[in-house]
Amino acid sequence: MATKDKPGQSSERKKTTMEKGRPSLSLSSAPVEVKSHVVSTKPATKQRRISSSGEEETSEIVNIKGTLAMIQETLKKLVTKEDIKDLVRSVIVEVKEEVKNEMKEEIKEEIMKDLLQDLNTEINQDLESYKTQHDEHLSKMRQQLSDKMDSLMMDNDTNMENISQLKSRIQKLENQLKQTNDLASSAISMANFNQQYSQKNNIKILNWPEHDRQNLKEEFRTLVSEKAGVNLDGRDILAIHRIPAINKNHPRPVIVKFINSEVRRSVITKREKLKDTFTMVDHITQMNAQLLRKLRSEEREHLVESAWYFNGHIFVLDKRGKRHKMEVTDDIDKKLRV
Repeated sequence: MATKDKPGQSSERKKTTMEKGRPSLSLSSAPVEVKSHVVSTKPATKQRRISSSGEEETSEIVNIKGTLAMIQETLKKLVTKEDIKDLVRSVIVEVKEEVKNEMKEEIKEEIMKDLLQDLNTEINQDLESYKTQHDEHLSKMRQQLSDKMDSLMMDNDTNMENISQLKSRIQKLENQLKQTNDLASSAISMANFNQQYSQKNNIKILNWPEHDRQNLKEEFRTLVSEKAGVNLDGRDILAIHRIPAINKNHPRPVIVKFINSEVRRSVITKREKLKDTFTMVDHITQMNAQLLRKLRSEEREHLVESAWYFNGHIFVLDKRGKRHKMEVTDDIDKKLRV
């Protein structure tokens, strides 16, 4: 059987139960707006009230209820209907702006996509057209090249035949030219030899002073007899005359033709005794004289030791001590290196 509480014990028990089940409230944990209201921090005076149930309530509960009422009142003041409207408007404007921007981006993407697609289609059409034209042009070019190649091949065959004929003709001409050169060289050598042979009984006199009405034959006989001791009969000299000279400041050379080589030899061997009057040399042909100049030139000093004329021919002694008989048609350097 339950025991009845005495007056005052029931309210104490309720108080203890509420203190155990509710959170602790203090002014320090209240919002700033609540703190801004003038609320006394002094502990409230405990008063005894009678609740609607007829039970007594402590002054602490009364203070809590008053604080809650004040918080509710403050909250009503903090968030008004206009504030909510402004907040909603602001949110709607932001949402609209975002939606607008997104729609713009989507529209731009769609437009760019359409433009790119149209451009791609146009490019493909142009490429296809170009490819068709290029293929046609290439086909024509190939045909033209093929025709040209055929024509060139035919021309080449013709040219090869002509070249073959020309080679044959050139070979014949080269053979003929070689024969002609050989014959010409032989003819030149023979002509030079014949001319030199015809001059074998001659001597050439240089630097013999000239004067008017000069009797060369008698003057020559007198000089040879008096200075060289060689007595010549009038018949020993077949001819004596001057020839044109290159240098006009010197006396013209004199050619003396003797009756035979014995008389010539008797005179030319005494040339040293006549050198104070004039100079006597062999009467060699122009080609032999040119050959001697080449052999005695500075450019062949490393090959030629000496070169001279004797009995119608030109001879050379090279640096190795080897003697060569030279012809006017010989390759000098080639012959001296053999």
